[in-house]
Amino acid sequence: MDCFNCASLWMAAPFAVLLGDSWAHTGWLWLASSGGAMLVQRLTTRCCEDSPSYFEHSDSPGGHDGVLRKGESTIERNRGRGDAGS
Repeated sequence: MDCFNCASLWMAAPFAVLLGDSWAHTGWLWLASSGGAMLVQRLTTRCCEDSPSYFEHSDSPGGHDGVLRKGESTIERNRGRGDAGS
């Protein structure tokens, strides 16, 4: 229910069922009231909302923090210490 358009469809459905005279009238009333809510929402919100930006800070020298690294595995490191099987 994070999407306003989806929420307006679900919120308009019970009102359309209560107010509609026939199935066709209920269907049109449902779509019209949901569309009206979407239109009002678009007219009352900011025109150009900023989309969330993605930023990942990297402290590693290569600049690829959080990425799989090529290098010595844990087993290979432990093998050098003599406790590889534990």
